[in-house]
Amino acid sequence: EQSKFITALARDLNAAKTARKGSAVLVGERQPAWAHALAILINYGLGNGGNTVRLRADDQAVATDDIASLAAGLADGSITQVLCLETNPAYDAPGELGLAEALKGKVLVHLGSHVDETGKLATWCLPASHYLESWGDLESIDSTISIVQPLIAPLHKSRSALELLAWIGSDAEIDGYSLVQGYWRTTLGAMFSDRTWRRWLHDGVAQGVPRSGGSPSPRDLTGLIAALGKADIAAGDKFELNFHLDPKLADGRFANNGWLQEAPHPMTKLAWDNAAYISIDTARKLGVENCDLLNITVGGRTITAPVWIAPGQADDTVSLTVGYGRRELGGVANGAGVDAYALQAAANRWFVSGADVAKFGGRRMVYSTQDHGSLDPGVDPASPKDDSQGSNPGRGYPVRPIVRETTVAGFQADPNFSQKGDLIAKEDLRSLWDHNTDPDFGAPALVGLQQWGMVIDLNKCTGCTACTVACVAENNIPVVGRSQVGNGREMHWIRLDRYYTGPKEAPQAIVQPIL
Repeated sequence: EQSKFITALARDLNAAKTARKGSAVLVGERQPAWAHALAILINYGLGNGGNTVRLRADDQAVATDDIASLAAGLADGSITQVLCLETNPAYDAPGELGLAEALKGKVLVHLGSHVDETGKLATWCLPASHYLESWGDLESIDSTISIVQPLIAPLHKSRSALELLAWIGSDAEIDGYSLVQGYWRTTLGAMFSDRTWRRWLHDGVAQGVPRSGGSPSPRDLTGLIAALGKADIAAGDKFELNFHLDPKLADGRFANNGWLQEAPHPMTKLAWDNAAYISIDTARKLGVENCDLLNITVGGRTITAPVWIAPGQADDTVSLTVGYGRRELGGVANGAGVDAYALQAAANRWFVSGADVAKFGGRRMVYSTQDHGSLDPGVDPASPKDDSQGSNPGRGYPVRPIVRETTVAGFQADPNFSQKGDLIAKEDLRSLWDHNTDPDFGAPALVGLQQWGMVIDLNKCTGCTACTVACVAENNIPVVGRSQVGNGREMHWIRLDRYYTGPKEAPQAIVQPIL
């Protein structure tokens, strides 16, 4: 199947090149350097360089070392003082580096909004201004400059990272506004004026700033070809570990937010937990079901995580979301999920090959807010037994056309296809908004006191769950907590159901918002 796909893809790309229509081969940002090198070579081979794909060489970028260099310096004693600016390496650095232990006993200054894992180890813990209290500037990948403007003055006696660095560098306290404006006044010289500055603040972007960098052509392919030689391919009966930023908690910085913890994961619908996501065939191979515990070991580091079977997951791979397993942040985050950072490697923190995965014994209950996942009768692709999901074993699921979809050709042939799944005949439906007298009861029909003013385009909805969180924030809806979610008592007013269609080993997923 993979060779068929690759052949068809190559044929389409070559046809686009021949017809001068242009194309683009994109690689996800988590992918290693060799995958990006391969994509660049393919794009320039197809003639996409400088057209649909443009590279930028920023010669003003500050040269930096990676975090592995910090770990090495701490280990050999060449680094004895560390300044952490709104970062938390004691928690989110790759577990292979052991930075939490390496930072102990050093002179550690931590600027942050919370006393987190790194703050607990710090010699000095300094309060950081929130980004909505801070001045700054940003440059996008296409060299667009934007001025960061605060919404309010700092509520407390705090400093932004910019102000702290300026204080260290010049031994003078300078506010963020003066630092940002002063930098651009000096950089632009006669081109800068108070009117220009006010225009930038009004428009949100800086106009007329000369920036270096263009769209270089990789004439020297030595570096790209060298990167291809570093491809890390798992072999034998080992597993590949696949790490993801959590779609709700990001890298863990939002782990103490109860609204986000209780929001269901867009695909698995898990709340208050992460899990080891594996395929149906891998679950059969390991002899596990949902909520069974797995031991996952790589490089001598082991975590124990509950299983969640994810239809569509590649066989012999395990996906883990980071951002959980925090113990030093606050009461909401404590005990929620498993810390996956412990298994990350420094060379490529998003993919690790050669992992050992085995059934541990015992269970940890994790809870999904949707205990049925398939539109097919009596079959749930999330279970190797085809009849259970999560903590609700032995259930079959009847056909109910809650989601109805068709192709463009199908719609043109039958524009009223969606009405064929209605459970109530059209003549039996009465509007709640009708003020006329109901003939069956001789009384005015019910008049709705609240009417939805929102429309969701089902062709665009990805199930990201942002509207669910926005709704609980707008209406100040409380969280019920992990145990009550397990009892089915979540209080969300908007639900984004996810259904699988097609073969259970490789299904398609569709989203149905329920208001």
